[in-house]
Amino acid sequence: FGMRGLLYGAPVGFNITALTEVETLSISYEEILATSPPEDREKMESTMVMSMRHYLLRQIPQLKQMAEEYFRTIAMQAQQVTFKKWSVIFAKGERLDSVYVLEKGMVSEHPGERMAMCELPGETEENVNADATPPRVTPGEFFGVECLTNKAATASCTLVALTDVTLLRLPPGAVWSVLQEERQHIARIPLLSHEVLGKAEQYMLVGKLKPWSFRAGQTIIREGDIGDMLYVIEKGVCDASKMFDGKEVAVSQLKKGAFFGELAVMYDMPRNATVKAATDVVAVSLSREDIFSVVSPEKIVKMRHIACTQVFQQNSALLRNLETHEKIMIAEQMQSCTTKKGEIIQREGEAESRFHMIEKGEVTLMRNGKEIGKRYAGFMVGEMTAMFGEPARCTCVASTEEVRMLTISMESIYGIAGTGERPALERKLLSNFRRELISKMLQMQGKSDEYISAVCSYIEPSKFAKGEVLFENGRKLEYAYIVECGEVSVQGAPADFGAEDRQRAEPRRQYGDECLVMGADGQLVEARASYSLVAASDCSVLRLPKGVAQLILK
Repeated sequence: FGMRGLLYGAPVGFNITALTEVETLSISYEEILATSPPEDREKMESTMVMSMRHYLLRQIPQLKQMAEEYFRTIAMQAQQVTFKKWSVIFAKGERLDSVYVLEKGMVSEHPGERMAMCELPGETEENVNADATPPRVTPGEFFGVECLTNKAATASCTLVALTDVTLLRLPPGAVWSVLQEERQHIARIPLLSHEVLGKAEQYMLVGKLKPWSFRAGQTIIREGDIGDMLYVIEKGVCDASKMFDGKEVAVSQLKKGAFFGELAVMYDMPRNATVKAATDVVAVSLSREDIFSVVSPEKIVKMRHIACTQVFQQNSALLRNLETHEKIMIAEQMQSCTTKKGEIIQREGEAESRFHMIEKGEVTLMRNGKEIGKRYAGFMVGEMTAMFGEPARCTCVASTEEVRMLTISMESIYGIAGTGERPALERKLLSNFRRELISKMLQMQGKSDEYISAVCSYIEPSKFAKGEVLFENGRKLEYAYIVECGEVSVQGAPADFGAEDRQRAEPRRQYGDECLVMGADGQLVEARASYSLVAASDCSVLRLPKGVAQLILK
């Protein structure tokens, strides 16, 4: 402490009291300069003055956490100005054309206008201060900062020099260009876009941005980790990657202005990708606390709706391919509910027509009394069984002290459709459901969306009555069978058949898919059924011809 007084001889703005026995080290300005050789003293003095000016300018909220590269550009525009005692630096009602930062001296903010100042009975500090705020004497105090976010801002008081003063004057133009660029970066993030926030709120968030520097190769966020910050790249290039079958696979490259991790400011959900700096990177971040401290509760609700649509895009089999406006309407219809630790969300074997999206907390999945998995914020629960109101395939239990969820019924989803539009929405959801079933097949892992779409064009929906045989043990397989709804029974299967299925949250739905396997020569391998498949209830099944891969290639 005492740094400001070191250069400017400014009065200490607070008392410092030793609460225990304290040892301190102290040094004067002259003693610091004496450490330098005489020929370097002037350079050292200049460096100290410049460093202190930068420190004073950093007291301005909009510059406090600005990236160094931008800040240095702005700091070069600051000019040192002096005012004689009793000078009016700016008057109430006048348009603000600069921000002033106190470097040395004493000023006062007076509620009167310029003419009222002239009518004060005598030029004494007592008369000036009678209606004013306490004198400002601490270097780094700033005035007129409103002009940085409002080009038409006017002074709300008159700023008067009570002594000869030295200030740093910063024209807003240099700051506007940087703040505008930062604000535009923020506006590209759907949660913080113009559809949700006004410019004033976006500028307030600019003031909350925290700068970061990352070396090439450094990991910024890691897939699976929980975080609460989003990042915007200001300089450099990042690589995003995901794990597939135990291998790290690059999925995209991010450059200046790109953002990532935005859902973390709304939910404690695992990161869905790893992002590393491919070059040296400068980035800025916003935390959940930063956003919630600025944005009103009403806007937070709107942000949650938009965040829901992004979760749908990432994690919802039924909703990811709907139009944006449809996703928002569904998000608005979802109802919030909270469960306590140990409470059952859905019970194995009971019919479900609702599904849930976890907003906060952790859920344990149980089958036959054994744990088979976990679900976290951002995950969907019960979505696949809700499509046809089927019995739940597992029991879901709240495993943290509180689990907050959004829930909705299929009927409520269909209810967003306008007059005459429900059949089209039903077809769209059914198509999404079938795409998900196909994409879960082992032979479709790693395939592109275009490939999956092509496969879906060859499926043959079929109905089977209870007791009807889909295929018999030993018969040549011409189709793969994917159960859409209903139950099937496997008879005469080898002892180890389906062992891995017992640990899956979503049990096996595909059978006979070994007929899709192609040999090294690109030809189909003849496959015969090693078990019989029988409808245990009336069921709907998707049949996929064994030559589908060759048909797609053609």
